[in-house]
Amino acid sequence: MDSEAALFHTAVYDAVRTVPWGCVTTYGHVAKMIDRPSNPRQVGHSLKLLPQPSVSAGSAGSAGSAGYDSATVPWWRVINSQGRISKRANSNDELRQLHRLLQENVHVDPDLLKVDLSMYGWFPATDWD
Repeated sequence: MDSEAALFHTAVYDAVRTVPWGCVTTYGHVAKMIDRPSNPRQVGHSLKLLPQPSVSAGSAGSAGSAGYDSATVPWWRVINSQGRISKRANSNDELRQLHRLLQENVHVDPDLLKVDLSMYGWFPATDWD
């Protein structure tokens, strides 16, 4: 991984770690938080690349060696701008996110996989608001 990509991933992971328990934010808002407002899709890609906790740090590049993994970065708290859990190739990943949010008492419409952003959304001010 090149250094610019590693810095982007690290910024994403650090920003996502600030999302409080029981709240959600959007890929777009994370992008604003790291001063990259035009890169919400890359935020999603960064979260997709989070290694599993059992993966050795050496195989995950700089993100893994800094202690970032799917147990230490609450990836499940980031959803799309419509308040929905994003569709994935593997629907099990959508269900994992649903269950993690439910464990935090975030109500998710089970049919739409949608969260009420006015109730559970966390959107701290950024320079882009």
